[in-house]
Amino acid sequence: MKRLLALSLLLVMAACSSEPEQATSYQAPQSQDLNDDDLDGVINARDLCLETPPNAVVGNNGCETMLSQELENELLVFFKHDSASIEQDFINELEIYAAFLSQNPSLEVLIQAYASEPGSQAYNQDLSERRANRVQQSLVKLGVDKNRIEIQAVGEAQSINASSTQQQTLSRYARVATQHSEQQAKLKWSVFREQRGALL
Repeated sequence: MKRLLALSLLLVMAACSSEPEQATSYQAPQSQDLNDDDLDGVINARDLCLETPPNAVVGNNGCETMLSQELENELLVFFKHDSASIEQDFINELEIYAAFLSQNPSLEVLIQAYASEPGSQAYNQDLSERRANRVQQSLVKLGVDKNRIEIQAVGEAQSINASSTQQQTLSRYARVATQHSEQQAKLKWSVFREQRGALL
C-alpha cells in the first residue's frame, strides 16, 4: 500500500514538472513621448517646433524650413493735366494705405511722382515735385510719420509705357510704395498644390 501511494505521488510530481512555464510579460516604462502631434514626421520628444504648418518641409528638429520673400505694396495716384490736386477717389485709396502703414510701423514709404511730356522739362520737374509733396502731406494728415516717407520728383524722365492716346494720361501719376521681406514656411511639393497654382 505504501509503495502504491509513493508511486502515485511520483506520478503527480512528474506531471506537474512537465507543464510548460507561463512567460512573464514585462513592459518597460516609456521615457519619451513618441506621439507626433503636429504630424510633421518628428516625434514630440525630438520636436523643437510643436506647431509647424501643415505640409511644411521640416528638419530633424521638427522646425520648418523658412523662405524669404520680397513683398511690395504699391498704390498709383493719378492727376489731371497740369494739376497736383488729389481726386477724392484717390484720397479714399490713401486712407486705406495709411491704415495699412499704421498696422506696419516698421515699413518705410517711397513716393515717386511723374509728369507728362507737354511743357518744359523744368516745369514738369516742378510739377512732379508738387505732386509728390501733396501725396506726402495727405499721408501725414492721415497719421503717417513724415520721417517714414521719402519723396522723389522724377519729372517726365520715366513715364509709363503706353500707346500714344494713353501715354499723357498715364504719365501724370505718383507711385506710393513700400517694400519688405516676409518669412514663409517652405511647403512640400504635391500634385494638388501644382494643380491649384495652375488654376489661380
